[in-house]
Amino acid sequence: MGDPALQIRPEHVPLDGLVAVTDRQSALAAIEAVVRQGEGHAQDAEHSHYRRFCRVREAYVAKLAADPSFDPARPVATNPVQRRPMLDARVWIGHPDAAALVDLCNAIYNPMLRMIGAAYDELPEGTRGALVGESIGLMKVLAPLNEVLTRLPANEEHPGIHAGMSFAVTREIRVPPAGRALELLADRTRELGDGAARLERLDPALARVAEQLRAAADRLAALDYAAAPAPAPAAPPPVPRDAPPRVVVDGVEVVQGEDLELRFDTNRCIHARECVLGAPEVFVANVEGPWIHPDAMDTETLVAVGLRCPSGAITWTRKDGRPDEVPPQVNRLNVRENGPLAFRADLRIAGQAPRTRAVLCRCGKSRHKPFCDNSHKEAGFAATGEPTPTVSTEALPARDGVLNVNPTPDGPLLVSGNLELCTGTGATFAKQTRCALCRCGGSKNKPFCDGTHRTNGFRS
Repeated sequence: MGDPALQIRPEHVPLDGLVAVTDRQSALAAIEAVVRQGEGHAQDAEHSHYRRFCRVREAYVAKLAADPSFDPARPVATNPVQRRPMLDARVWIGHPDAAALVDLCNAIYNPMLRMIGAAYDELPEGTRGALVGESIGLMKVLAPLNEVLTRLPANEEHPGIHAGMSFAVTREIRVPPAGRALELLADRTRELGDGAARLERLDPALARVAEQLRAAADRLAALDYAAAPAPAPAAPPPVPRDAPPRVVVDGVEVVQGEDLELRFDTNRCIHARECVLGAPEVFVANVEGPWIHPDAMDTETLVAVGLRCPSGAITWTRKDGRPDEVPPQVNRLNVRENGPLAFRADLRIAGQAPRTRAVLCRCGKSRHKPFCDNSHKEAGFAATGEPTPTVSTEALPARDGVLNVNPTPDGPLLVSGNLELCTGTGATFAKQTRCALCRCGGSKNKPFCDGTHRTNGFRS
């Protein structure tokens, strides 16, 4: 994919076995290098990473036999997180000094990734190699920082457990715009050097790290970015001047396109923003007057974006003879962390018309029950989206079919039908044909009801 000339090649960085992949032969050579260096084979087994780890293990076993009290490592948290988790199984970095240092480590990790990405831009060859070298330099900077970090306590609630790097990345790690990449990366690296200097009190090693980061920033600023001039920014997609026919009935905006009738239900929208981010030329944000233009995008692509709307606020009827939305092959419920219950199924909610997508309140505060209206945010509702398995997850006889959801007066949601219950990240934790789901926000067995609605004053 792309221009082979933009690949990182041996002349850019002295990495043993580095191969520019341009055809089948070079691809096989690259795979061979991965196998030889990583797993080892008959020709070079002793120098592989696998054999190196084996030698570490053998040395550890010998040392332990000679000295049973030998402890080779610090008790660092496994997969630590930077904010208090909903599940006790995760250790969060709450100690102020450790939190500041893990934040710096992650902040260095992100431009490290960006530098690798920027190296694939159209650059002078010397600049390409320098960017890879600076990225590797940041990898090495992380080593002394983690020597300090793993000596610090994680938090007061886990005595004896030390902090560790969480490798968090920002939601956006795309390479900066061509022509400004080096300037922005240099500025960011210099800011990181200043940040390391502010933490020098933790350990003298941070003073050296601050110097290394500032020196890297100076080198980045001096690099030549004399490639082709940066292209003009792409013009935003045109918005049709003639607004398509539309009507609004009971909060539902109905817009007529050439290939489909597109509907937007204000009462069901929870502002997941799948529409304005996935189809910005169709759903034009922050404008007065008509804002939905169904003919501004290919119909199949628009339908795919509409299917990502979790609440079902976006629906449509096809005019081109293609089928309308059909129920999924697997009825699914996703439990959202600190948020609602998101259903995808052949739904019948309180006897209403069939639908395939709905987001239902589980905080007890919605003014539009049983549907979510985002009241959980202002209410500060806190509930994990990763519940542990509580029932058998044996396969159901069928996975689709009608799913009835009946909100009981001042009580739970009674669900009947085939349903797979999933965590917010998608793992199935239960499969049931009947269950009662909490919607008062107080159950100690969320997402299931435990009768708390009877004592906490919940009213539907």
